[in-house]
Amino acid sequence: MNKFSGLENLAEQLDLEVKEYGNGKAYCFPTQIGNGWIYETHPVQGLFVSSWWFTLSSSVTYVMDCKEPGMLFLSIDCGGIKIVQNGTKTKVLTSRNHICINPMLPVKFIFDKDSPICCTCLLVSESFLKDMYHKGFRSSLLTLGVIKKWEDKAYNTPDITLVLEQLKWEVRYSDIELTYYVYKVLELLSLIEHNVSQHSRITQKRAYHVSWDVKKKILAAVQLIHDNILSPPGIDELAKVTALSESKLHRCFKSEFGLSVKEYIHVEKMKKAMLLLADDELDISSIALKCGYKSPGMFTKAFKEIYHVTPSQYRKGYYL
Repeated sequence: MNKFSGLENLAEQLDLEVKEYGNGKAYCFPTQIGNGWIYETHPVQGLFVSSWWFTLSSSVTYVMDCKEPGMLFLSIDCGGIKIVQNGTKTKVLTSRNHICINPMLPVKFIFDKDSPICCTCLLVSESFLKDMYHKGFRSSLLTLGVIKKWEDKAYNTPDITLVLEQLKWEVRYSDIELTYYVYKVLELLSLIEHNVSQHSRITQKRAYHVSWDVKKKILAAVQLIHDNILSPPGIDELAKVTALSESKLHRCFKSEFGLSVKEYIHVEKMKKAMLLLADDELDISSIALKCGYKSPGMFTKAFKEIYHVTPSQYRKGYYL
C-alpha cells in the first residue's frame, strides 16, 4: 500500500469490484452487501477525490489506515456516517460539510444498514499542502493545525458548496484533466481561508447584511457627503436620499466603512480642513467657521482627535 492511499483497503475489505474508469477508478458494490458505487481519482501524490453513492444491506465498519497526517473533507448530501478517530467518542456526520484532521492514525467509518449515502470525499495529505506551497501555488504554507481551528460556519457556505458540486460531478464523469482537481482543491482551501478572515461578515445578523442594491444607496450617500463636506447633510436627509430608514442606514453604513455616519463625516471634514490649512491666506478662525465650528477651540479639539496635533502644530510641522 502507498504511503498515502485512497480507498483500496475499502475495496479489499468489502470485496468490491474495481474497474479502471476514465482517469480514475470505479468501486462497485456486490449485490450481497448492497448496491451502489464509488468513483475515485488520484490527481497527484497526496490527493484523492471521490464521489460515493451506495446503500448497504447490513451495517459495515470500515477502517481507513492513514500512513501520513492529513485531512478528510466530507461533503454529505444525504445519509449519515459515523466516524471514530483515535478512540474518541463516535461522531455522527450528517448532511453538510465536515473536516476531520487525522494525525496518522486509523479512522473508523460506520455505515448503517439501509441508509443511502451520497457523499463527496477529499483526502488531502500534509505533504500535498507542503508541495503546493513549495511549488508556488500558495503564498503561505497551510498547516493541519490551522485547518483544525476552522469552524464549520466557514466551510458550510454557498461558495464552498458550489466548488464541491463541481468536484462531485467531474469525478463522476472522470474525463477531465487531472490538474483540474488540484486547482479546485486549492480554490476550495482559499475560499475557506477567506471565509475565516471574513468571519464577522458571514455570521452577522441579516439586518447588517449589505446587498448590492443597498451598497449603491450607501455610495450615493457618501457622494452627497463629499459634495457638501463643509456643510454635510443630516442623517434624516441621507435617509431620504437613499430611501432607507435611519436605523438601516446607520447599520449598513457602519458595516461597510467600520464608522458611523457621524464619525465618517468627522474624518472626511478634517481631511478637508487639512487642505484648507495649506492655504496661507486663511487663518485658523476662518477655517474653523468654514468647517462649521463656532470657535477655533472646538475646531482645534476636533482636528486633534484625528491627527493628534493641533492645526497650528500641523502648519508649523510643514512650514506652512
